[in-house]
Amino acid sequence: MISKHGLDVLLNDYRTAANLMDKAAATLEYASVSISSAGPEFTRISSKLINDVNDVCAAIGSAYNKLNEVTPDED
Repeated sequence: MISKHGLDVLLNDYRTAANLMDKAAATLEYASVSISSAGPEFTRISSKLINDVNDVCAAIGSAYNKLNEVTPDED
């Protein structure tokens, strides 16, 4: 099992990862406005990257929610 402290650290790590991925998604979305001028190939690449990052964000959120349901060991 996992201690309360260990679970808190793990949850914090997942929050940090989620925040970083949110920033990555926002950066890619901002860049997608400019990348369209480079041509349709880059627009498709950008769109796929944004979708992939959003999928990772959702997976991190799902894992975080499941971790929140874990009952830690008694300290």
